[in-house]
Amino acid sequence: MNALVGRGRINYEDNGYIFRGFRYITSTSMVSACVTGMDIGLTHQFSAKVDFQYQHWTAPSPSFGSINPVVFSLGGVYKFDLNTHHRGWKNSLD
Repeated sequence: MNALVGRGRINYEDNGYIFRGFRYITSTSMVSACVTGMDIGLTHQFSAKVDFQYQHWTAPSPSFGSINPVVFSLGGVYKFDLNTHHRGWKNSLD
């Protein structure tokens, strides 16, 4: 599990976003995120990857109070085997 903190920027379309009497064309805010994931080994060289991320933006938002995107991703991993001993090459020091 990881925790991330950074800067986020939102560019609003259609003449901006009105919030509490202010029109926002763009806003910059702090973004914090909690990330977790895992690799599931399928073979010696292939794995499946699953990740989940929950973000919290402090940008001006609708009446519910905050912007909280949730990201779920799936992917694949290929591991390159660069170990020369594994391929049967003789070590020159032997």
